[in-house]
Amino acid sequence: MKIKILTDGGARTGFGHLTRCAALSRAFRAGGGDTELIVNGDASVRAILKGERFRVLDWRKYPQKALGENFGGIAVVDSYRAGAAFCARIARAAKLAVFFDDYNRIHYPPGVVVNGSIGAETLPYPRDKAVKYCLGPAYIPLREEFRERRKKPLRRNIRGILITFGGTDTGGLGERLAAFLRRPGGPKIVVFGAGKRFSAAAVRRAMLASDVCVTGCGQTTYELASCGVPAVGVGFAGNQKLNIKGWVKNGSLLFAGWKGDKGLFNRIEALLSELTFSKRLAMSRRGRLKVDGLGARRIADAVRRAFAGASHPAFRLRPAAGRDCRNIFELSNSPAVRANSINTAKIRWAVHKRWFAAKIEDPRHSFLVAETPSGEFIGQLRYDVPGPEALVSFSISDAFRGRGLAAPLLAAGSARLFTDFPGVRRINAYIRPENGASIKAFERAGYKFERSEKINALKMRKYAAKRKNRKS
Repeated sequence: MKIKILTDGGARTGFGHLTRCAALSRAFRAGGGDTELIVNGDASVRAILKGERFRVLDWRKYPQKALGENFGGIAVVDSYRAGAAFCARIARAAKLAVFFDDYNRIHYPPGVVVNGSIGAETLPYPRDKAVKYCLGPAYIPLREEFRERRKKPLRRNIRGILITFGGTDTGGLGERLAAFLRRPGGPKIVVFGAGKRFSAAAVRRAMLASDVCVTGCGQTTYELASCGVPAVGVGFAGNQKLNIKGWVKNGSLLFAGWKGDKGLFNRIEALLSELTFSKRLAMSRRGRLKVDGLGARRIADAVRRAFAGASHPAFRLRPAAGRDCRNIFELSNSPAVRANSINTAKIRWAVHKRWFAAKIEDPRHSFLVAETPSGEFIGQLRYDVPGPEALVSFSISDAFRGRGLAAPLLAAGSARLFTDFPGVRRINAYIRPENGASIKAFERAGYKFERSEKINALKMRKYAAKRKNRKS
């Protein structure tokens, strides 16, 4: 499978697009893809793309040179310079076109549109059956160094501040801010600025060594979230507005203002002084819950499926084990799961641990975890089996919702339960009437509506899947 990735970057424009494209290239290669990056940039890109196969070419001017004759592979475009006409031309030339977007920039032609921005799911993208959307931080492609999920230790007092405005800091804002913030006996301040090239490993080490980071509001905010580093943000461009709104709402970034704002340094200093240990702890946790570093792998999987015409990701079911306790806890407490549960109250960790330990050992209970072939957590299926009738409970993580998995998982779980429990004649499910997505999934998995019932004063719709009689 040949993949050509068209992007741009350089000393003047920054490297955000380039780093995410390099991460995607590595994810494709890990799955056997033959990738090449075509970069509209300058000589500075060589350090970023060390180890990658790439060419420096103005692909907007020479698209035929970029793709070659009779290209039958996948073309990825990541650039604000690619207009609607150019994207349409790429879609015609490639078997499958993939477009990175950050703010619903244009109406894209048939293919795959990727927007890993926080809050991307809320943008009014056109409903087009010819376009597959991969939206939200689950699809943010980070460099492979940021996939490691080591928990960041937090110090009670701020002893280290990282300032990084990336390639956009051509005016030396970071160094001037550092000079403003430095005090005798104060925190150590490290600046990563324009004109300095650092490896991804060095950036990650600096992030983990800091207690807070003052940052631009682009790609770096996702790397900080993955590391669990609280952030104070400065806006540099209008295309960062969605990031700013999303991270502020998430509670893992405090927004100080825009580059050039009067009193910006004073505002940053004031926000840093507000960051108590408990506040930084909460910000760190919220960031890590949003970004797990596996976005590039998810994009590559989705693109491969679209290229092959597959309808949903491959999965497997296995019995839940002790190592799944945290994943199940976070999934069970996600807003979507709580809103559709009979009991909508948040679950406490101590209560969950006791409940989970009892359930996985209960012989009258089947507790299954769904995961990808590579072990990535998809969701859970639980069956209470007190007798000939079982009761199912089912949920999928945010990263895998909307990807056509619900009905296949339910069908596979039902088949497994009927095999493991020969005495079970039927599986019942209770669904809120307003939960249309779940109703469709259960119906597609073979469940039939029976009647409406009240449970804890709530009106619920009862569905059932019955064991098929064996032919004699």
